[in-house]
Amino acid sequence: MKDRSLFATCAEADFFDRSAQIEGLVARALGAGMGAPSVLLTGRRWVGKTEILRRVHRRLFFDQAAVVPVYYRFRPGLSASDFALTFLKDVLTQVLAFNRRESAVVRTGLSVSRLEAMLSDDDSLAGCAALLRRHAELVGSEDGREVVRNGLRVGAEASGEGLLPLFFIFDDIDVALGGSIDASFDEELSEAIAELDLPVIASSGVGSRGNKADVVWGAGPVEAVELKGLGEEDAVDMLASLCMRHNVEYDTDVLVQLARKLGGNPLYIRSLVWAAHRRGLDLSTLRGYADLYAGELIDGSIGALLKSSLSIDDRTALKVLNWSATAQAAFGVEELSMELSIPVEEAGASASRLSGTGLIGSGLGTFSWTGDKVMADFVRYTHAISLGGSTVEEVKTVFVSEALRGGYIGLGSNPAGGFDDEVRGVLSDFKGGETPAVLFDNATFALRYNIDEADISGNGGESRVIIPEVVGVFDTSGWESREAGPPIIVARGFQCNRFDAGNEVVWLVFVKEGVGPVNQGDVDNFLRRSAILRHRFRGVRIVRWVVGYDEFTAEALGRLDSEGVYSSDNMQLGILKETLAERPSGQGAPGSKTELSGHGSDEAGLPGTIKEFEVVLPKSSKAELVAVKAAEEIGVEMGFDHDAIGQIKAALVEGCINAFEHSRSRSGRVHMRFVARADRLIIYIQNGGVGFDGKVDKLSPVTQSSGLPRKRGWGIELMKGLMDEVRFERLHDGTKIVLVKYLAKEPVEEEDEQE
Repeated sequence: MKDRSLFATCAEADFFDRSAQIEGLVARALGAGMGAPSVLLTGRRWVGKTEILRRVHRRLFFDQAAVVPVYYRFRPGLSASDFALTFLKDVLTQVLAFNRRESAVVRTGLSVSRLEAMLSDDDSLAGCAALLRRHAELVGSEDGREVVRNGLRVGAEASGEGLLPLFFIFDDIDVALGGSIDASFDEELSEAIAELDLPVIASSGVGSRGNKADVVWGAGPVEAVELKGLGEEDAVDMLASLCMRHNVEYDTDVLVQLARKLGGNPLYIRSLVWAAHRRGLDLSTLRGYADLYAGELIDGSIGALLKSSLSIDDRTALKVLNWSATAQAAFGVEELSMELSIPVEEAGASASRLSGTGLIGSGLGTFSWTGDKVMADFVRYTHAISLGGSTVEEVKTVFVSEALRGGYIGLGSNPAGGFDDEVRGVLSDFKGGETPAVLFDNATFALRYNIDEADISGNGGESRVIIPEVVGVFDTSGWESREAGPPIIVARGFQCNRFDAGNEVVWLVFVKEGVGPVNQGDVDNFLRRSAILRHRFRGVRIVRWVVGYDEFTAEALGRLDSEGVYSSDNMQLGILKETLAERPSGQGAPGSKTELSGHGSDEAGLPGTIKEFEVVLPKSSKAELVAVKAAEEIGVEMGFDHDAIGQIKAALVEGCINAFEHSRSRSGRVHMRFVARADRLIIYIQNGGVGFDGKVDKLSPVTQSSGLPRKRGWGIELMKGLMDEVRFERLHDGTKIVLVKYLAKEPVEEEDEQE
């Protein structure tokens, strides 16, 4: 079987960052047994659900012989008899192809008569041929339920005694739910799957009826997995790769803004780059990106795709979609009716119909926008043209202006993006204990330290802030309908290591991303909203915290201080993050003592950070020399002697080589962070690779079979010999190497201990 194509998929070069999901689903299929959970793969349109499912089917078809993989994609608008026939044909054709190991049977297809004849020739599948004949008899009847039941019975018939079990892969199952095929389809499908006694994999759009897994699987266990767009790094890698292939000039910072705007959607990414190539445009400037995006959305391939797929066919539906896309918050039917000045019944009926499009989700009597940013822009454009009286050029001008403004702000913000996510991560790392109060007091912190220095290791005798053990982090986007400003982050937990009502605490956190200081207006907005939110947590202690990526104005700090609200900037957050990351388990428990200086600062979890630098190395010849140069400059400034700097540089080169060798990222980039403390230099080296644990086989020969010294494997031992500490941390998508070099050693104390 040289030809390994059954169903159409995109080119491998255009398929990014989905190998883990594919491998997991393949393993689930091969390890599936009675009682194992089925998988419901959800996600917005065009994020790659179909591509993943078809690749899973291809792997199962060619690479194993334990189950018969069957892929079926539900089509909209089919009658009961048409669905039953297509389902029968698709399933039986794939069963025949797998048994014969002939993929051409699937690609070319078979007529019903030819399929029936081939099934009849196989004694083990004669019952399946009977289902085809029975379908022809039922077509003339008006019993739609019996037609559907006969079609769905093929699963049990084709996996009977002596046959391999079928493994069903249902694509776009939400298309079929809710009576679009037959009023009894949901019940029949659930019974058919239950009869197989095996799990299945199915995909469904976010916000659609297909998310109600109990409708399909009844009481069977179901694991819901949401497939999101590509992560920012992978989306930028994909954009850069496509730009190089299509000779489109680009700037990496511009690609970052485009990746965020497109939400990592692979289809949007391919369409934009191809449009740039076709139109002779580039992505090297913000203006180029803005013009290209607006053009593609309004009169390009993305606009045409959205227009054909969304099918907004009436004025009320367009009004509802536009309002929900603009509000970006949950809303009820009465609120919708009042805002749009339409009857309650009409508003409710329209919202209910739209909930099946994947753009509006429903639950507990409310609706909310679930589409992506590009869909929201398309709805806004359509509404402005159709109902708002705007011209195409006017709307295009608005979109270009918004893209330029947003891109400009983005270029000046946190280079890695996602400062809000960074704050959430810090809150999730709250595991109890205490930390210096200066990390939550921006005014005091700013007076003591400048932008390059922040050695807090001498703050042992000062006031402390109790850090709770956080049990959950979420935001208020579902509570605050149409509130100005970003959602407030809520972290719930317990303090003092006591899990009782008296020690329960809620942290309300306001995060200001991007350039510009936290000002009086930001503070007033947060204080007003947090006062309202207090009523949701009656009897629970409330702690308020404002975090800004940039600085605070004097007026804002004065108001926060008078209200007893914590304040931190990006530098304070970084030190706090480092403190939490390196604090040993149990640190900060009630009754424990903490040393705050010297080598004890590491055990105490107080970093005493002087400076912090980040370097990203591309996968290119001698790229590690850039890091070596940075390490040398930092080492000289810290006061390391010549020998120590040489050891640091040698260990750093070895760490970079290891990281590059194990990287599986398409870019091959290695991320490095240098943290210079009062008494040590800490270097973090992180890749996006398969990982390695830093262990060396002590029993393996020092030489190869050729008699030459073995080159690889001993680099880890070399690093350990050159540095004071070497640690390896396994991450979900790679490995982090931590190298530590102390500025001053204390050998006398070690000799005393030996005596």
